[in-house]
Amino acid sequence: MTDDRKIEVHAIIIAWSGWIEAAQSICAAIEPVVDNLSTIWSDAQPEDQTGPGEWIRVPNEQFFGPKLSKGLDVASGQHVLLIHADTKCDDWARLVRRCKAAFVSYPEIGVWAPAIENTFWAPEVVALSRLPGKLGLHTAAHTDGIIVAFSPEIVQRLSELGPENNNLGWGVDHAAVAYTRCKGKLVVYDPDVSVWHNPSTGYNGKEAEWQMQSFLTQLSATERDQISLLQGYVRDRRRKLKRKRSNFRSLLKRLSLS
Repeated sequence: MTDDRKIEVHAIIIAWSGWIEAAQSICAAIEPVVDNLSTIWSDAQPEDQTGPGEWIRVPNEQFFGPKLSKGLDVASGQHVLLIHADTKCDDWARLVRRCKAAFVSYPEIGVWAPAIENTFWAPEVVALSRLPGKLGLHTAAHTDGIIVAFSPEIVQRLSELGPENNNLGWGVDHAAVAYTRCKGKLVVYDPDVSVWHNPSTGYNGKEAEWQMQSFLTQLSATERDQISLLQGYVRDRRRKLKRKRSNFRSLLKRLSLS
């Protein structure tokens, strides 16, 4: 695998009530292989928490957007690997190494992600094409902000958009992908690194949608066009996959009756 010491990765862990211990575990697993490590956390309980790396507490009413903003501030100028604490991976250190290797092997990558289970943006829906090379990466129409890595240029663009004003944080991944595409860079996912995500949420989806739409009004016309084009591709892909599954179920039913 390509030497992974040529870039610096600042890992940002997002943690909140109920997921503090999980964040501590993730930090312990990745601290030896990241260059910098910060956990942005909140909790309803008054006790302070800590773990490997830097721990920065924010008010409990602050969700993903403000926490991301704080993380981007402390990681300015570096590649950022963003990890939500409600995720699981069999080998966190390997995930970091694969992430680093991807950015080293393909400097044109703007957004990298693993293959995430239990997400709206499933790999089979967003996959575009396989990149040449030993890593086996795939370009993607979209990815998910649950676990994602950004090049310094994308970090800078997200900081400019002020995610602290988008409390629940929906749409940050849209903005990152759109800007990456507009700059002629790559959005990729690694099918060789699997991550499981807890699918539950503790907030109002309608409020998150409203905040997202407000946040995305800041984007340029070309960025918004990219979002529309990519969402159109994903919708079409979902329809095709649904039709394919339906046909497969019909075939199984006919075979069982024959």
